[in-house]
Amino acid sequence: MVEFTDEFLKEKFNEYNEKYFNGKVPDVELKWNNKFTSTAGRCWYNWEMKPYKIEISSKYVKMYPNEFKNIMIHEMIHVLYPEKEHVKFKKVAKRLNEEFEELNISLYNKKHYWRYEYQCISCGNSFTEARKIPKNYVCGYCEGDLKIVLDNEK
Repeated sequence: MVEFTDEFLKEKFNEYNEKYFNGKVPDVELKWNNKFTSTAGRCWYNWEMKPYKIEISSKYVKMYPNEFKNIMIHEMIHVLYPEKEHVKFKKVAKRLNEEFEELNISLYNKKHYWRYEYQCISCGNSFTEARKIPKNYVCGYCEGDLKIVLDNEK
């Protein structure tokens, strides 16, 4: 069970560091972020491309708690390999996925956090958005009226 405390993040960071990285990931600041809507986690770098902080989306983890481990390990790989092309990241993620069957680390989120899902009343087309759209928006296919069918803000 995921606990939304900084202590939980530190405990899991240390646990995963030992199990999956042999303790090689240097300590960084760890925080929950309740504002992230388009990413599950983020590794922050200074101007020299040195990692100094990992933030994990509490909203995303509340929706997909089973993804927490993969998100944390994903960000930990970025701490080890902060290069922009992600060549080393991909190799390490692939190796970990093959070596540990419980892991499923990807370059991007497998599921995107969407707050809202809309559906056209006329044609039935549906789409998702991270932010609420204005009431005067219409369907892009038939220009019909839209209704909210999923509201994760409630």
